[in-house]
This record gives sequence, structure tokens and C-alpha cells, in this order.
Amino acid sequence: MCGNFFYKKMQIIFENNRIFEPTCATIGVFDGVHLGHRFLLENLKKEAILSGLKPLVVTFKNHPQHFFEPQNKFQLLTIEEEKIGLISALNPDFLLLLDFNKEIAAMKAVDFLLFLKNNYCLKKLIIGYNHSFGSDKIKDFEQYKQIGKSLEIEFKQCPAAPPTVVGELNNTLKISSSNIRKLLCEGDIENANVMLGRDYAVSGVVVDGEKNGQKIGFPTANLSVPPHKLIPKSGVYAVKILIANQTFNGMLYIGNRPTLHGKTQTVEVNIFDFNENIYGRQITVFLKYFVREDQKFNSLTELKAQLTKDKTEILGLL
Repeated sequence: MCGNFFYKKMQIIFENNRIFEPTCATIGVFDGVHLGHRFLLENLKKEAILSGLKPLVVTFKNHPQHFFEPQNKFQLLTIEEEKIGLISALNPDFLLLLDFNKEIAAMKAVDFLLFLKNNYCLKKLIIGYNHSFGSDKIKDFEQYKQIGKSLEIEFKQCPAAPPTVVGELNNTLKISSSNIRKLLCEGDIENANVMLGRDYAVSGVVVDGEKNGQKIGFPTANLSVPPHKLIPKSGVYAVKILIANQTFNGMLYIGNRPTLHGKTQTVEVNIFDFNENIYGRQITVFLKYFVREDQKFNSLTELKAQLTKDKTEILGLL
């Protein structure tokens, strides 16, 4: 990607671009753009308005984890396109997308601040309550303030998101990307959605499958999901499916199809009351409820009977 362009009201810029209007920024990976991130970004907008500055969100196209451990299969709550869309919905003026590379990784906090000041007109930085940046990994907010003072950059620390935003969750479980990943891997989709402030979504292109579902009256759309996208725990889920601005009910299966002696994981969705050909098209599945574990059946007849029960339960849930 190169150049700069507008996404709704937000202008996306890259390292080779410049901003000439004074900005108020915040920095983060923002994987998931969960309620804690949104609280920070809303505070950014408020501070920018009060200071007469343009709100700027600074993030990375690639997760630092993938840079430091390229062989690591670290999974993301949001791939790049999803993250851009979620941030744009909060209407900052600018989103700066940087490559997390060896140059960025080597920068100390003061170097990174100078980079932002000289290229993106940084005047004020809003920092998350537990956030640090720079290769020197400074933890003391007062030290950040002193560095900022020397560069004529004002610092302000944003408090943690209020505990009430976690709804029915145990308040000792803070809102974080790592906790959301843990919940999704446990199949606790409802509490993960509470932390996200939205339904967890998986998008993918519909590809050819083995068409076993058609044989028992439950045809499925098999999804090719982007690399590094987190796939929740194996099992059956109640879902909503978005296809070309239309929403349908359905049930999602994640697993290796033990009844059919499958060896690899598949992500496939049975879309209720739908019979169009959507091969090659991208669809988005919003996970609402975890219905049951993946399991092996003795025959396709038994599998069909269970899927019939699943559909009835899912229709009740949705």
C-alpha cells in the first residue's frame, strides 16, 4: 500500500506521508479494538477537541509479535482491514499505519517521539494507563512526561476503562486483547463479545468443500480465513452471516470433522433459508453463542439428527 487516502471521514497515512496540522495522538497495536481501546480513543478525541488539535491514531500494519518471533503462529483478533474499519468508525482525523520493522523496533521512546513530532506534527500524546513504547521500555509515566517536556510535547495518561463496561464478567478479569483471546479459545464467546463491545467476526472467501453437508440436508459455505486470524474453539456456534449487506441466521462449525475422519480444521457455515451460489465471494460471520463441543458420530444419520437439534436450538437463541 502506498500514498494516502480517505476511509469514510478518516484519512489513512503511511510512513512516507506527512501531516502539517498540529496533532494529538495515541499509540497502540489496538488488536481487537475492544472496549478498553475504544475508551482510550474516545479520550483522544475529547483531548484533541479541548486542545484545538487533530486526533491521530498511531498503529502498526503488522503485530510486533510477528516481527520479534516470525515463526510464532500468534493469532490476531483483527487483521489489518478489520482494524482499520473499527478505528474509522470512531472518526479520528488521521490513522497512521506503520510497518513494525527493525528501525521502529530499535527506536528509544525519545527517538520515536521525535519521529512523530518531525513528521506528523505531534503536540500532545495520550498514553494508556499501562502502555509503554520504545526499545527502552520505560514504565514510569513521569519519565515520559520529562522526555515530552524536553521536546515540547505534552503528555496525558488515560485511566483504565471503567470496570462497569465488562457487564456480567467477573470484575477481576480486565479488558485486554490477551484475555479476549483466552475467552475465545475456551469457547466463551458471550463474555468475549462483552469485552469487545461487539460480536466477534470471522470473514473469509467461500471455497469449494467436500459437499458432505449437502448429502444430509445441511449445505455449508466453507471459508478460507486469512492467516493469523484467531479461530475460536472447535464446536458449533449460533451466528449471523453478512452477505452483500444482507444478514442471515445460521450455524457455524469449527473443527476437523471427526465423523468424516477429517485431518485438518475447517470453518464452515450453514446459512438458514439461503440457496444462492456464493463461491468466490467474501462473507462475514458474527459469532453469538457457543452451542456445543465438536464430537464424533457413528454415522451421517446420527450427525444429521444432531444438526437438526442444533438448528432448532440456534433458532431459539437468535
